[in-house]
Amino acid sequence: MILFIYPYGKRIRAVAPKAHTLAEVMYARHGRSSQLMLASSNILGSVISLTSNFIAGGALIAMLSPFNFSQGIAVIAGGVLLYTLWSGFRASVLTDFIQVCAMLGAVIIIIPAVFFAVGGPAVFVEGAANVTPQQGSFFSSDAFFNQGAPYIAAVLAYAIGNQTIAQRLFAVREDLIKPTFITATIGYGTTIIGVGMLGVVALYVGITPLDGDVNNLIPQLAGTYLGPVLLSVFFIMIVGALASTADSDLSALSSIMMADVYGRRGAGVKANPRIMLLIGRGTMVLATAAALYFAGGRMNILDLLVLVGAIWGALVF
Repeated sequence: MILFIYPYGKRIRAVAPKAHTLAEVMYARHGRSSQLMLASSNILGSVISLTSNFIAGGALIAMLSPFNFSQGIAVIAGGVLLYTLWSGFRASVLTDFIQVCAMLGAVIIIIPAVFFAVGGPAVFVEGAANVTPQQGSFFSSDAFFNQGAPYIAAVLAYAIGNQTIAQRLFAVREDLIKPTFITATIGYGTTIIGVGMLGVVALYVGITPLDGDVNNLIPQLAGTYLGPVLLSVFFIMIVGALASTADSDLSALSSIMMADVYGRRGAGVKANPRIMLLIGRGTMVLATAAALYFAGGRMNILDLLVLVGAIWGALVF
């Protein structure tokens, strides 16, 4: 997704050199109605994304700490909101750098630790009985049609239709777009694939998610096979990943409301910077409250991601 967007970066910047949001590019090309349509879809998508991150954070905290799920989502939401309110997108970028470094370091330590704790290479032999023929096939049609294909369509649409990616595109120096996005692809890709391997290990070990809730699977695996020190490292890694996405969503939502809704109220109407900033910060608070409300339903994260991918996929295509 991150790699897919950079070839379009210079073109987008040329179409709307003073743009701050992707919807402003739509305004430059197609007018106000298209701008509002894209902005609206991004608002809905980012709230869903926020919700899924809060659910994941709440499940993690409930599994690995004395706090319950409701307290967990409140802690995650409150922490992300506070530092994003402080400096908006600047805070998001600064914390992203720290979080990615922490996640890469944690993946290098955590994944091998879990792998050898469950039995090392022998687990693939001993746990083969837990794997269905479709799960054991690299070319599984079930995996492709039920998850792979929808996700491919979703992330490619996400890359060219979502403000959380586009805001990086507008912030990076034009001559550094390519190296920046290639570096980000390698950094995030390594982390995502590494964390995904925990799911593969859980499958071979035969772990059944606690209470039948698949959101509990990874925290459950870590809590079972990691000692206190490595469990703390794991906790930091996952919270960092969640916060990295959540603060991007808050920044994207605030910029959409500032630039696309308030900033273009009509020809000849000049925006007041103080009011614009107030609207941006108010948007963060309201979005956090809305996501907390929806997260209370503790929905399946994968279902939410398919939904948000379908929204962007339909819009872009």
